[in-house]
Parts: sequence; C-alpha cells; structure tokens
Amino acid sequence: MCLALVMPGYAQTPAAASNEAADSPHCRCAVNALKDGVNELLGCFYDPRCGEVKSQIAVALRAHGYGLGEAMRGYAILLASPEVGADQKEEYRLAWQQSRASLKALKKAIPFRGYEEQVDPLVVDFDDYEANFHRYYYRFSIGFEYISINSLFQTGVPRIGFLVYRRYSEVPEMHEGFGFYGVHFSGGLLMTSSAEAQINDKTAKGNVENTLEVTAEVFVPVLHSIISLDRSSTDYMGFMAAYGAKKTDTDAQISSRGYFGIRNILNPETYVDILLGRTVSVSKQRLEIRGQLPVYKFVHGSRIYLGGIMNTRVPWSSPEDSRDVLRFYLTWNVELDRILGLFSTAM
Repeated sequence: MCLALVMPGYAQTPAAASNEAADSPHCRCAVNALKDGVNELLGCFYDPRCGEVKSQIAVALRAHGYGLGEAMRGYAILLASPEVGADQKEEYRLAWQQSRASLKALKKAIPFRGYEEQVDPLVVDFDDYEANFHRYYYRFSIGFEYISINSLFQTGVPRIGFLVYRRYSEVPEMHEGFGFYGVHFSGGLLMTSSAEAQINDKTAKGNVENTLEVTAEVFVPVLHSIISLDRSSTDYMGFMAAYGAKKTDTDAQISSRGYFGIRNILNPETYVDILLGRTVSVSKQRLEIRGQLPVYKFVHGSRIYLGGIMNTRVPWSSPEDSRDVLRFYLTWNVELDRILGLFSTAM
C-alpha cells in the first residue's frame, strides 16, 4: 500500500482547485475521500465546494501522510542494504525523494505529528533552501557568545545579526564533481565582540570590545558532492572572499577587514571556512577558522545554531602582533516576523 502512495508531486494550487470546482457542481471527493490519492485529496481540500467534507478529507490526508512516512523509512532501509544493486538503489532514491516532496506538500495543508524529521530534517542543503526561497532569502539572528583571549570563556556578549543571501545562475540538476555551480553572494550586519585583540607588548592583555561588523562575501563553488547514502543532502566546496569593515568601542576610525580562503558548505547557515587575511590598523596577517551548524529545530522551521571562530596569527608573523581569539556562540536564526511574534507574546 505504501508503494502506491509514491507519486511525483502534488503541486495543485487553490486556484487550480477552484477552476475544477467551477466545472463540477459537486465535490468530487464527497463519496470516495478515503479511496482517493493524495493528489485528488489536496485538490478537494482547497475546493470551496468541499467544505462540508473537509474534515473527512483531512482524516484521509493524515492517513496518506503516515503511509508516505513509513514508505520513506522502508526506502531508507533498502538504500542501506548491501544486497541491493546500483540500479535498484537509484529507483529507491528517486522514490524516497518523491515521497518526501509529497509529504512536504501534504503537511503544508494538514498539520500532523510524527514525521517532521522526514519532511524537514535538522540539517538541510541548498536544494531545500532554494525550493523554499527561490535562491534569495534573509535571516535575523539573536544569540549569545563567549570570547577567550586571556582566559577560557573570559566574558560573554550578546550577538545580534542580519544575513541576506542570493545565488546567481542556474545549476545542472543532480550534477556531481568539478564544475561551475553559480556565484553565491551574502551580506551581513553583526553586533558582536572583537575578532582580533591588538596588544602592544608581550605582557599586555587583549581586551574584549563590543564590535559592529559589516561584511560582504562571495562564494564560488567548484565541487559538488553527495554526502549521504540516500542522496538527500549534498554539499559544495570552493573559494570565497570576504570583505567588510568593523568598528569597536575604542577605535578612532573604522577598520577594513579582508579575508580569502576555502569554504565547505551545506547551506548558507551550515558551513566550515578556512580563511587568510587581516584587519587593517588592528593586526597583520591572520588565520581564521570558523564553522556553524544547527543543533535544534523548532516546529515552525527556525533553528538554533552552534558556531565557533578561531582567529590566530599565522606562523610567520610576529608573536607580539595580537593575541589568539576564540569565540563560541549560540544563535537563533529566524525570519523577522517570528522575532516580532515572540516579543508581542511576551508583552
């Protein structure tokens, strides 16, 4: 029964359902709601002529949803089996993807519990982001970070930011290996702590200062790889350049900051970077290693991320240049309306 539920997409819109309703004086799901497929049920769910049987349609959709979830689990087991051939695994992989797409469409109309991780897992890749945001989106973030310069977890400061992301050019579907995968641009505004701590002699201590950073980043991936057996996640690796400006509490002027290096990334909010650069008037060349990954997902889709940044001098620079800095943070990345809704509820 589960296999019969795997169909390629149910993207029937409310407008399309209304057009079908105009052609028929009666709800076509009134009698066979429990026997229809998900495609037909979604169409009837949005059909204004089916208002009297909408609760019955919702029950049928939930039943189909649980069936799709069980089918996905079955496909995952088959994909992990060493006895299944490559051709069969490709068929199971496609069926898994179709089931997931169908379950996502169904859950947009009918909320039910039990398969949230099947539909919207904690860690997602660029394909999920582009399906939801069409290669453009923005996020606000609020959180807290600890900084280590002279001692471990020396002090903590709030971390408030804004991220905008845009991907340019199309990417061949399911293409793997080396190639051109578009140009990714991101810009951000961040109120946080200083990433470099200037010192004047060997005994001086580095100060933790509140910092405002503005950054623009360009990422050009050159390698696309599949990192999970069922091909539900893919990552990119390539070159990136980051340029921006920062202003601390004690700086007399704004300092420019430029870094260049490599990035391995699942999506704009889940990545690992290895960068080389400097902040003018603050330090000489520096090595910065940073990464961020989700650790918790809310029901509405926003996530809490754990991140870390290590900014250290390069081996060939003077040890008196500036101290090594470690920063660890937790941040809630969410759309603005979620943040406003949280404050309005609290007030």
